[in-house]
Amino acid sequence: SSRYGSFNHSHGDQNSFVVVAGGRPLLTDSGVYDWYGSPQWSGWYRKTVAHNAITFDGGQGQVVEGDSASSNAQGQITRFTSSGNIDFAEGDATKAYGGALNSAIRRIWYLRGESAVLVWDKLDSAVARTFEWNMHAAVPLQADPDGNVEIRNQDQSVCIVPLFRDGISFKKR
Repeated sequence: SSRYGSFNHSHGDQNSFVVVAGGRPLLTDSGVYDWYGSPQWSGWYRKTVAHNAITFDGGQGQVVEGDSASSNAQGQITRFTSSGNIDFAEGDATKAYGGALNSAIRRIWYLRGESAVLVWDKLDSAVARTFEWNMHAAVPLQADPDGNVEIRNQDQSVCIVPLFRDGISFKKR
């Protein structure tokens, strides 16, 4: 989460994160930087949908350069603690959505002893929306009918298990 917004070389990726275990990338950013200003760069690489971040209503995301509010599309870490076996961070990306959301708070706990990460998103909008949690990996994602997702990269893996299943579905792009 950055106070510098999403202009120039920055991305619409406030509150996104990556997961690497044992040197193996599990949850990654997607896309390839080919050249500054290319169609790939502006149409995918910098957009929220290309990151492990929240979009809504079919891929709408944070404001990026070219939008009038890109320098105000800020995020910030509002809390951080680290103690023993637990690390915690809270990010506020509300401004990054350019007024489309009333609140976009992400809280992440890393439980070192369990090698577990808990992600909790608190999202609010003045109008009804369908929210999407984008996930990207360097290897294929395997989903089961219950909405659980596994990413296995050689000897490392991550399992994503939704705690609230109402309205949850998994869709590959």
